Amino acid sequence: MQTRKTSFTTAQDRLFCYFTGYTKGMIEITDIKIDEVLKIIHFSVYLPDKALCDQSHYIQLDGVLCQILEKNEHTVTVSTTFELIENTTLKNAVKGTKVCLGILAEAESVENQAFLIHPSATTSATVENVSILSGHRYTVKIDLSCETAKTPELVEEKHVGIAGSSLLVRELKISAGLSRFSIYSSRETRENTRLNQQQIKHGDVVNITLPKIDSSSETPYPFALQSLRPQ
Repeated sequence: MQTRKTSFTTAQDRLFCYFTGYTKGMIEITDIKIDEVLKIIHFSVYLPDKALCDQSHYIQLDGVLCQILEKNEHTVTVSTTFELIENTTLKNAVKGTKVCLGILAEAESVENQAFLIHPSATTSATVENVSILSGHRYTVKIDLSCETAKTPELVEEKHVGIAGSSLLVRELKISAGLSRFSIYSSRETRENTRLNQQQIKHGDVVNITLPKIDSSSETPYPFALQSLRPQ
């Protein structure tokens, strides 16, 4: 399979490799096609407002990098690889699954780069508890756990992408190979996302995406610079 390289020559250009950290709502997967030979999976998603991705060749589904292949009247077809969906919620997605939509950052409009997240989720975390934050009626506290070996970049009071939303890591504790931490999600942050209090519950799995600034690496992921479409 050949790949089409895209040139990113300046620090400002490289910003376009990152995603905003603000999800644009939940969308439904309407069809899935798997290519076992090329190890590529195609998702069709219901997206009436296609303007959300008109300016981009890439979007995120639950924090996983996908390339736009085709736009129809109310659906968008995207592709990603077996490698990218490994250890994420997309690996077990089926028709009817709802996923969070993420869009690329725009260099000229980003005021706080601390919210930016890397192109694709690297692993997932399990929800251990969901509660109302004491003294904050509209803020939800979500307790999560994940394998420490897969998330060495987690740092307390630094940002991390959770289901495509960029939030601060709170109360981080590491023990017996597990990292346990909390995030606080305001009503505005979780509206129309997987973090909605009425949807998320104990045992749910959410994807983790590394932050741009808080990560030790300032280099865009290699797969963000190549086509996911077979040529």
